[in-house]
Amino acid sequence: MIVTGSNHGRLWRFAAKGTLVMVALLGLAACSEDTPPFAKPPTPVEAAAVEATPVGESLVYSASLIPNERVEMAFKVGGYVKDIATAPGPDGRPRILQKGDKVARDMILAALRDDDYQAALRKASAARDEELASLREAQVNFDRYQTLFNQKVVAKSEYDKAKEKLDYYKASVDRTTQQIEEAGIQLRDTVLKSPLDALVLSRSIEKGTLVASGTLAFVLADLSTVKAVFGVPDFMLRFITPGDAVPVTVEALGNEVFPGTVLAVAPSADPKSRVFDVEVRIVNPDLRLKDGMIASARLSGDTASRLVVPINAVVRDTSDPKGFMVYVIDEAAGKATARKVILGDVVGNRAILSEGPAPGEKVITTGATMVHDGAPVRLIK
Repeated sequence: MIVTGSNHGRLWRFAAKGTLVMVALLGLAACSEDTPPFAKPPTPVEAAAVEATPVGESLVYSASLIPNERVEMAFKVGGYVKDIATAPGPDGRPRILQKGDKVARDMILAALRDDDYQAALRKASAARDEELASLREAQVNFDRYQTLFNQKVVAKSEYDKAKEKLDYYKASVDRTTQQIEEAGIQLRDTVLKSPLDALVLSRSIEKGTLVASGTLAFVLADLSTVKAVFGVPDFMLRFITPGDAVPVTVEALGNEVFPGTVLAVAPSADPKSRVFDVEVRIVNPDLRLKDGMIASARLSGDTASRLVVPINAVVRDTSDPKGFMVYVIDEAAGKATARKVILGDVVGNRAILSEGPAPGEKVITTGATMVHDGAPVRLIK
């Protein structure tokens, strides 16, 4: 190969450029060795200390007040509403029943127009009268044929026909008697009576309204006693027995405390909330306690201590989809450490742990879903 002068110049320039590139690459490599790798900054989190709470210290449960009895009154038959009972209004003048009015047992609340039912009763009565007349005639005829048959004057077939006719009219009388009873029941069902002393919670009919069978007319409630209903976790069941005294506080009445008595404890837990319903009976003679009021029931249990953490500190176990864990802060190392827990019951916004960190240890509350085991964290509160 012959290298000319021009070619020799070009080769020299190419070699020089390659040398410069190699020097630049070596320089970059040296710089990368001196620069430390990028480190993720600590995750800012909030934490709370694990508490050891004695269960024996009164536990407060939110309760709802419901009537001792609640009755929905509906018509069994259809028709036009003819009358609705009245009660004195605020001005003393009578007006048709409204919400909050008192009604007495066996009081007529409303009545339907009963012309059709009266006619049906008269028709059934007339039909029975006809059947009774036919029955008497058939009885006389049968008695005559029986005498003749005994004297062997008539054939047995004639005797059998007379007996068959007698049986037919007996059945007809029974049928029409039943029709009279049914017509009488329907006629009585045109009148709606209160089954108890109560207050009117709602009224759904007006005079002249055409109602069908089963139409709801009134909702009544007996508020002379009320029930406070609330749910408790399973570990409290052994401390609750029907007949126990339970104080119930009603915030709407200035946090007044009412004495209550445990009426019933549910034998099975709610399938969703996993709590057991408890009913506490409260005497309410002055009717100050209303349906739907919110109250709080105070219960006491054993003296054992249980671990308690804020509910937002509990997260799913990353290694067990069915398990739970919390992140404990190691303040000296500035790291989060995953700790498995056994979750008990939830009371308010706190979770009771059957097993978990020691009392006093701090668990991450805000930010628990943003860290992992060993992650650097920075406590901001």
